[in-house]
Amino acid sequence: MVAYRQEEIGAFKDTLGGVPLCRLPFSVDSVEKKLDVDFEYIGNEGLGDSYICSVTIEDNLCLLQGFVSKDNDEYGVTVSMLSNSRDPQKMLNEVCDLFGLGLNELQWCREDLGPPAWHAYRVDEHGNEYVMDSFLEEKAAELYVSLLEDSPHKQKYYITRSN
Repeated sequence: MVAYRQEEIGAFKDTLGGVPLCRLPFSVDSVEKKLDVDFEYIGNEGLGDSYICSVTIEDNLCLLQGFVSKDNDEYGVTVSMLSNSRDPQKMLNEVCDLFGLGLNELQWCREDLGPPAWHAYRVDEHGNEYVMDSFLEEKAAELYVSLLEDSPHKQKYYITRSN
């Protein structure tokens, strides 16, 4: 059985952001009933009404988002993971297990399920390099480095992509 719990919506909003993992073939209403969670209405996002819910599945914080209306399953519920998630494939398997789905039953699934390819490094005053964090997308790594560069510590930071 997959462990999960609802989180305050700020838990996800206070991160460096997320990247879509998959889209479930369920309405917001269905997910609320299945998991006993509450989605928050956030307004009209162009596709109709938009609803979000922050949930930790096992140890992975994720964002669930549904569009159009709470009872519409045509657009499904999108699951986004943190941009520095370590094992997207494992998280996808946990999401499928939680909802009793096979991979072929998802409306959409991220193609790149490998480990994070973008690494943020710090160079100390002696020239030693340390990996600070790793990210699935370059933009998230760049944002992280820019936040570090704005700190009072005047270290050097850079990002690289692994092969």
